[in-house]
Amino acid sequence: MYPVFSACRYCAIHFYLIKSGGFYNIDSIEKAPVAVSRRIFVISPYIADRDGKLRPEYPLACPYQSPDQQACKVSLDHLRDRKTGPCFALYVMRCGVHRKGFTIYPPGHVPYGQKPVAPVAPDGGWFTGQSGAKRFAGTCFDAALDAADNHPWPHASHDGNLDLRFRTQLRHLNRLCLLLAIKPDIDEYLREEVSNILSVPGQVLHDSTGLVQEQCGFQTLGAAICNVLETIPQTRTLFERIAEAGAVATLWPAPCFWDCQHQLLKPSPFRQVRTRASP
Repeated sequence: MYPVFSACRYCAIHFYLIKSGGFYNIDSIEKAPVAVSRRIFVISPYIADRDGKLRPEYPLACPYQSPDQQACKVSLDHLRDRKTGPCFALYVMRCGVHRKGFTIYPPGHVPYGQKPVAPVAPDGGWFTGQSGAKRFAGTCFDAALDAADNHPWPHASHDGNLDLRFRTQLRHLNRLCLLLAIKPDIDEYLREEVSNILSVPGQVLHDSTGLVQEQCGFQTLGAAICNVLETIPQTRTLFERIAEAGAVATLWPAPCFWDCQHQLLKPSPFRQVRTRASP
């Protein structure tokens, strides 16, 4: 369990400080625009070839195929260079039958993400040997890990320094609270869905939501997020769970996964949780 603090000494000079009491209100943090593209994205392992270039396993079908339609004709349309996560060219495919394109993302990554959302390498393997919340180091959860350890990002960039700033850290914290369904204004049935998808006890999400609901310091926000991360099971489906949770929060579209072994393009095994009626 991460320690909880009610305030932080870095708050006094920041734009997001609520003057009465010196605490952060999660709803006062600038919100990143939530715009989910209608284009479907596909997850498939990227494997290094003889020249060291990462190439994905090609899906034989596109995500727009219906069982009663003719077979897809999928081919490479172009490569899309990326300067942030993943820092290598992604393959953009096109189906000649449906005349639609889709991007192949490596495991761990989602559209427009700067960092992976889970500690998974492009080939699908783990890239961490740590446990608990610390296993998420190097992912989009860095903002929460640093906040929980009382490490604010710099308030401003100096001399061309491109380090992430405190304002960005707060925006990331807000987004992570939405991803894990611990924002107070989220409907309870959505919180229940995320609890089932992540295999996290509902009481953990309830308690973390209570911490966020209080006008708390940024360190407490980080601790609330890390308390949830501590309880997510370390399984091979970790990324699939987080990807579906993000789809529930409308942070990105629902992903499709290419099953290389069975040569099938299919949703994650947790998609059914999202369509289950709430009692």
